[in-house]
Amino acid sequence: MAWNQDIDLSKMKFTSRLIVERALARGWQVRSFETNLSIFLLYIPGKENPIKIFSASPPQMSYPAVKIAKDKYITNQLLSNAGLPVPAEMLLPAGIIEPLNIQKIEKFLKSYPQVVVKPLDSAHGKGITVNVGTIEHLKQAIDIASEHSSRGRIIVQEQIEGHDIRAVCINYKFVDSMARSPAAVTGDGQHTISELIEITNASSERGENYKARLNMIPKDKALQFLGQDGMNKIPRLGERVNAMGISNIGTGGERKNVKDNIPAFLRAMAEQASAILELPVSGVDFLVSSEPKPDSTVQDLKPCIIEVNDCPSLTVYEDLHSPEQNELIDNYLDYVASY
Repeated sequence: MAWNQDIDLSKMKFTSRLIVERALARGWQVRSFETNLSIFLLYIPGKENPIKIFSASPPQMSYPAVKIAKDKYITNQLLSNAGLPVPAEMLLPAGIIEPLNIQKIEKFLKSYPQVVVKPLDSAHGKGITVNVGTIEHLKQAIDIASEHSSRGRIIVQEQIEGHDIRAVCINYKFVDSMARSPAAVTGDGQHTISELIEITNASSERGENYKARLNMIPKDKALQFLGQDGMNKIPRLGERVNAMGISNIGTGGERKNVKDNIPAFLRAMAEQASAILELPVSGVDFLVSSEPKPDSTVQDLKPCIIEVNDCPSLTVYEDLHSPEQNELIDNYLDYVASY
């Protein structure tokens, strides 16, 4: 165990790092543990006992709520039953596709020409394959998803195209939002996409496991998305090429704060999803058909909730030490202190 100045912030993910920094700035004492750098004891003046947190997960969050949030199928059932928009989906066992499922799969693929295949219970974009349109491609995607599913179940969802928006809720209230874009490289007319990924990953802004402003772009996942021919392509000078089919920050995606552009109805949807799942701190991920504006309507955006995260990253600004970013962390600490 280590106290305050003995905590090595450089080894922590940015959300944990910012929480510790802001807690210490308040005069709170913080204890961390070597075996899990995301678990803290916060000693708040005036409180007899320390408060335990796990990264952005507060003590007010129940174990059943966390388990439900990690099950994408149950999450979608609960949201759909409440009238919130979610993708059409089906549940399959991991591994080899059984003959009894072939007819069901073919019918699903006929209704939705492109689908997304993901593990039932993973996070951070692990095991996800997009643009799946054939049985053969589906088999490959299931193999990939199976490697990341601890429960041996796979979700096949209709693929929703659009802009990826995350709404962050604290105390069941919308507090902030960011747009996420897939990891990408910019061509120089000389290097292949594979080489450009290596050059991009060498930047000081890139690191492993949320310990830098941006994550590394995983080359193995880029290969799955682009194929070998795509990786060998030499983009034109200034040409921007997506290296991933998903916008997850964990796979090298980029963020842009859009808090002021989120219309009231979308904020309300995020709050409703947070309340339904009993997640007082959550990241509600939407796909919307166009960039949101304050006066956008449901018809303009056609929103669909694709995931709800029970332990969301609270780094939603490009400048991770901006006054706005500090205000978000302070909002979280205020809620934690109310426990």
